[in-house]
Amino acid sequence: MPKKLDFRNLRFCLDNYEADCLFIRLIGAKGGTIKVDENLEGRKLDFHKKSSGLSLLIDSENVFHFPLKDYKLDTVKGFSLYFIFL
Repeated sequence: MPKKLDFRNLRFCLDNYEADCLFIRLIGAKGGTIKVDENLEGRKLDFHKKSSGLSLLIDSENVFHFPLKDYKLDTVKGFSLYFIFL
C-alpha cells in the first residue's frame, strides 16, 4: 500500500474490522522494545491525527502517541498493520 494512504487505510481498517489486540513495538534488532500490548476484547480502538502526531486510543484513552515529525512520507519507514485470522 502506498505510504501516503497510511492514515486513510488505518481509518478504513478500524471502521470495518474488529481488532482483537494492539501490539506496538519499536523497529529494531531482535524485535525492539514493546510499547503497547493490550487485549481489545470488549474495547474500542481508535486514533486521532493532529499536527502534533498520531494518537492511538483505547476506549477514548490515549495509549500511544507517535510524533508526525518522525514520520516522513519520502522514506520507507512507516506503519505496519498485521492481521491474524484464526
